[in-house]
Amino acid sequence: MGGGIYGGLGAKPNLKLSNMAVYSNTASSMGGGLYSCPTGRIYLYGKNGGAVFGNKSDTVGDDISAERTMYKSDATTSYTTLSNSMLGGGIVHYYNDGVPVMSTTVNNVDNYSPTGARYNALDPGDEVTPNESTTPYLLKAVATKDAEKMAEDAASLKITNNSAGYGGGIATNASLTIGEKDKVWNLNVSKTWSGNKAKPASVTVDLIYGGKVIDTLKLSAKNNWKGTFKNLAEVMKGKVSISEESVSGWTASVGGITAEKDGTDQSVTITNTESVTPPTPTPTAGTITVTKKTLNQSGQAVKVSGTFYITLFSDEKCTKIVGQTQSVAVRDGVPGTATFTGLATGKYYAAETNADGTKLITEPAAAGKYVGYDVTGNGTAVTLSAENPSGTAVITNVYSPAGHKTPKTPTNPKTPTTPTTPTTPASGTSQTGDNFNVGLWTLLAVLGLTGITVPVWFRRKRG
Repeated sequence: MGGGIYGGLGAKPNLKLSNMAVYSNTASSMGGGLYSCPTGRIYLYGKNGGAVFGNKSDTVGDDISAERTMYKSDATTSYTTLSNSMLGGGIVHYYNDGVPVMSTTVNNVDNYSPTGARYNALDPGDEVTPNESTTPYLLKAVATKDAEKMAEDAASLKITNNSAGYGGGIATNASLTIGEKDKVWNLNVSKTWSGNKAKPASVTVDLIYGGKVIDTLKLSAKNNWKGTFKNLAEVMKGKVSISEESVSGWTASVGGITAEKDGTDQSVTITNTESVTPPTPTPTAGTITVTKKTLNQSGQAVKVSGTFYITLFSDEKCTKIVGQTQSVAVRDGVPGTATFTGLATGKYYAAETNADGTKLITEPAAAGKYVGYDVTGNGTAVTLSAENPSGTAVITNVYSPAGHKTPKTPTNPKTPTTPTTPTTPASGTSQTGDNFNVGLWTLLAVLGLTGITVPVWFRRKRG
């Protein structure tokens, strides 16, 4: 009994604890967190106090089991008081987790119905708020994750990961007091609706303290769209806020938190106004028309026939295809067109491709080109916008003779060398440099013409 702490026997011993959290403990019989036998007493407060949550019992009372007896005396009259305030500022709610049975003796334990229903998160039943109560309890503690974390962080004493048959965390046969009694107040929340749209089945309202969601309310037509955050610590006044979780089709407006006439409680109103949804604009379906031409170098149509393929791309390198590749038929030089429709606004690139959408390479002598043609406009950029939802591109094959080869223009051509002025031969000499008698040569020429052969002897002048 009492896996972490065990209290004394009798009414007079009074175990007092503060700034503690009891969580992740287990019990095989009753009270995974706290257990009080029929003679024990439990007073659990939030101010400088504690928090009990996230414990487990194999049979009943995951978090708290308070057994009570019908036998009454000053020594055996037992009480249970559980505040909704938690250490750290969170809020906790208690629900039945089993059906307790009043003990007929002082010392009896395991007083519960073996067939009683345990806690069901989907149908938790009514909240239980023990205050100086002599009724037996088997309870489940329910808090938000933020509230549990706040308690864990604030605790200087952590009772955790213990186990026992009764009271996995703490068990007492006497009086157990955790924390100090504090003044409390309530925050009343109401909702109004402005609009004719169908209302949701329920809405969730969050209570926020220290930037954390410490509690929630469910408002619906069943509770007339009203609810109350109960038993809030006095220190939280002026430091809490609320927000409504989003409701489709409605916009929530939270009013200010104001004091009520009694000076203790406070109230706030949330107004939900029907949202006016602007009509969804119909997107403009853009269109790009690509024309395929075949021309000669004079700009006249070349009477060829064939099938070409045009593809749209979303990138300049023409690797990301948009839509489907289209075939274009050119007949006897009459241009063909491909039209791409239903395009969103943006920038596109139109290119001639193979049937599989691979862009044709158009540089001279490159694989994939049309031999004898220079392809221009391949990869033309076309931008569509709301103001200009249509665009055009032209891809032209210009016939280029000589196998598509263009002579290279030489760079820095050499200037031809200017020849030097030839030397004028000296008078009476030939250009070969031999000294002949001009008259003799003349005579020989005349004789040759008349067919007379005259032997001539001459001596080459030696220089």
